[in-house]
Amino acid sequence: MQYIPTYHTMIHARLTFPPLRIACRVSYILTTILCLFLCIFASASPHKIVNLSVRDGLGDMLVNHIHQDNSGMIWLGTGSNIACYDGVRLRTFPLSGNDSPQKRVSAIVGSPSNGLWAGNGDGLWLYDSRQEAFNRAYESDIVGGVTDLALSPDGTLYVGTTHGLYSISEGNVRSWQLTAIGYRQTDGGLPATGVRAISLDNNGTLWFTSADGLHALLPGGQLVHYYGDMPEGGFTCIAAEDGKVWLGTFHNRLYQFDIKAKTPKQVPNITTSHRTATPISALQTIGQDTLVVGTDGDGVYIINTTEYSIIKHYSQSAQGSDRLTSNSVYSVLYTASGQLWVGMYQHGLDYTLYQSDRVHVHSTPLFDSEGVAVRSLAIHRAQRLIGTRQGLWLIDKQRKLVHSWGEETLDAQMVFALHWWKDRYYVGTYGGGLWSLNPDNGQLTAVCKQLPEIGRQIFSITEDRLGNLWVGSENGAYCITKQEGKLYIKHRYTASNSALPVGLVYNIFFDRLSRGWLCTAGGMALYDPVNKTVRTDLFPAAFPWHTAVRQICQTKDGTMYFLPDKGEPFSIDEQWHNKLVPQLDGYDALFMTEDSIGNMYIGTNNGLFCYKGGIANDSCELLDFTDGLPSSIFTLCRPQIDEDGTVWLGNSNGLVWFKPDSMYLCPTPQRHVHISRILADNTPIKNGLDAIMRRSLSLPRGTSSLTVLLSDLSFTDPAYMRYEYLLEGHDNDYQQLNGVSECTWHHLKPGSYTLHIRLPQQPQSEYTMHIRVPHTLETTLIVIITILSLVIVFGIGVEIRRRKNRQQTSTHHGEAETNSQDDRLSHEKYRTANIPASELKQLKKQLEHMMEDERLYLQSELKLSDIANRLNTSPYTLSYLFNQYMDTSFYDYINNYRVETFKQYVKRGESEKYTLDTLATRCGYNSRASFFRNFKKATGMTPNEYIKVTK
Repeated sequence: MQYIPTYHTMIHARLTFPPLRIACRVSYILTTILCLFLCIFASASPHKIVNLSVRDGLGDMLVNHIHQDNSGMIWLGTGSNIACYDGVRLRTFPLSGNDSPQKRVSAIVGSPSNGLWAGNGDGLWLYDSRQEAFNRAYESDIVGGVTDLALSPDGTLYVGTTHGLYSISEGNVRSWQLTAIGYRQTDGGLPATGVRAISLDNNGTLWFTSADGLHALLPGGQLVHYYGDMPEGGFTCIAAEDGKVWLGTFHNRLYQFDIKAKTPKQVPNITTSHRTATPISALQTIGQDTLVVGTDGDGVYIINTTEYSIIKHYSQSAQGSDRLTSNSVYSVLYTASGQLWVGMYQHGLDYTLYQSDRVHVHSTPLFDSEGVAVRSLAIHRAQRLIGTRQGLWLIDKQRKLVHSWGEETLDAQMVFALHWWKDRYYVGTYGGGLWSLNPDNGQLTAVCKQLPEIGRQIFSITEDRLGNLWVGSENGAYCITKQEGKLYIKHRYTASNSALPVGLVYNIFFDRLSRGWLCTAGGMALYDPVNKTVRTDLFPAAFPWHTAVRQICQTKDGTMYFLPDKGEPFSIDEQWHNKLVPQLDGYDALFMTEDSIGNMYIGTNNGLFCYKGGIANDSCELLDFTDGLPSSIFTLCRPQIDEDGTVWLGNSNGLVWFKPDSMYLCPTPQRHVHISRILADNTPIKNGLDAIMRRSLSLPRGTSSLTVLLSDLSFTDPAYMRYEYLLEGHDNDYQQLNGVSECTWHHLKPGSYTLHIRLPQQPQSEYTMHIRVPHTLETTLIVIITILSLVIVFGIGVEIRRRKNRQQTSTHHGEAETNSQDDRLSHEKYRTANIPASELKQLKKQLEHMMEDERLYLQSELKLSDIANRLNTSPYTLSYLFNQYMDTSFYDYINNYRVETFKQYVKRGESEKYTLDTLATRCGYNSRASFFRNFKKATGMTPNEYIKVTK
């Protein structure tokens, strides 16, 4: 056996915006205001870089400019058009004109809600949100192609062109006389080259470059020439900040201009490129003396401007999360959320997926767990023993050693159980039996050969209060002791020699009372440490001991939580009383643990539920990929907490860890639902953006299907996007969306609906919209014709009756009047006493007996005609009984029985063992929505409120 030493270290740098600098930049730089929307997110360490190209909908592979508006949307200026990216899909906006280099977009500023501007070689463009198109603007006022744009906080737009500098404020255009500061002249009095690049600093000064050097437009309107000693080829780009102006050149050189001292200096060459002709194509200051530098040939650099050192280098030759698709960079954007966006020449767009630093994947120079399905874990001092579906890893941080064992050694790939006992680790495999590992020399010993009766499939290894080792396998539960260095089976419990339900033992857990819980495929049994017996007669009658439980967790207050192989979790205290359990709404719970400060965590098949302060506080978050998880799918790995209080969890894509105190101190991403477009019968609706902002929409007549396209402006992996949606008036309950960014409804009937969309476990993120589906023209005409026909028929009938009355004699008229009074009395008598009261009383008594004996109200599809048949009466008579005699309705009568049944369930503690959906079904309701609606109608409170009141 040979250990592998480590000879290198890892450098990890985090880039953040300090709040004070953000506040300053917000005052003067609109781009920072636009980024502030995402500043609520924690600063993220890039997880991986993804690329967008024509296959994703990008209309042009040359991305010359990147802009983020104040809603968080990303806008791309390409070689021929403008594209918008919402985190899921790209939309392309063509620009009119001939295909030529003039169409290349040089800059974009603003937002669709208050004015989105773009510039290219043909001029200035303004976005029309109603037409969803870019149109030419100020075509006769601005001369030359637009080279750069800047927007001040007061709304003034500065436009740099090939012929000079312009400003637009409240619709008024002003051109600046550049010749006044010594620009080279042409015969027409205009500068020879015009403005190349512009940037606003924190004090409201506009800095710009031209072929003559560096210049400034002061807040008072004065033009000043600052720096004319031009490098060869001039300046390519500019970035101004508090006290400094950074200038890039065509020849891999970076210049710094000190505003206060008015002195320029060339920064030492800190890039790795030795090519003198590598242009610096883009610059961005991001605070903390940090500068982002894009180069056309050597990728992107993150530079410390105090020490002139490289913090990070993204390039085509880099590895992992630093690898770019191309080194030919034309544009860069580093957002306040810590994401890097890179526009390239003929290679589209690269960007880093967002992930916060709340949760981490175990990754060191010794061992990188990312991509590994972790099935078991044991921690002993500085050592980590990791069991996976592909073998076993031992990492010793103190000795800087790592080693692994695979199927050729363990006779199996999957390692299901690990435990440190006495002086070594014990390893349980699926198919290879039980092994012991000496970490000092790396020697593996096959315990399965010494004790073959244990079996080859090991599911659980643990230790009791007396220091005995317990092993759960496909054959049963085994208590093992060690004497003089040799292992012996002290006790064995199988389905044939004990009360163990079946031989296959998934888990063995010892609680605070030293009781051993043996969890099998057929149910649970208790190990009595006093009598050394396994029993099932110790369980209370109502306890579901026959349930196949995979994991058990006991908290500091003694509450025990049971996670079944199928179904919802349940819990008890040490006196067997039912306790509150979390409602996971269909998520499969795989493990549960409590950290050192009382927070609870449940790993599921679709995220990590976090209960700050414990489950009783009902403060729940659902963590996913955005929070740093490599995958939302966890495994049955038993959680571990080390000496520092760090929580370690097994994930299907790595070993996950976090420190509870710092995780909750880390800013929580305040994600919200964003709708990008709405389609009616697969066609985008007109004024869709306006409808989304007003949260009110009237669909075109004849619409039969509605599609809502969702955005994810956190820009994380779309495969992990999750939503819940409900179209009130159409859906009975919330529907789940996993990895899908749109929801569609077909065959919508005319009427009013309310759309609800939210993120799971985040009610504050809910978006609502009122939607109206109008009647079709044909339906409206049919209704009108029908009403007119009825009116005509009614009018004819009235006229015939009137003529008949006029033809009667006076005597006949008196007789008719008497008969009419008798008819009214007869109708009143029929309405109030058509059926004898004695018959109604007897019928009511029969009805009540039948309800109490047969409990027909538990049938969700029960109808009035069903009960009438059972009582041998007519539906009319039964309806008469409800409405006239009992002064109620059939549905209210049945609902009262169902409500009382639910109250009895709550009184017996059933609400602590079953979900509300399950109890609603057992009470006779066919949907959660009808249950909540009818229960509140009967009691004035929701089921949840009733449960809390009765506690």
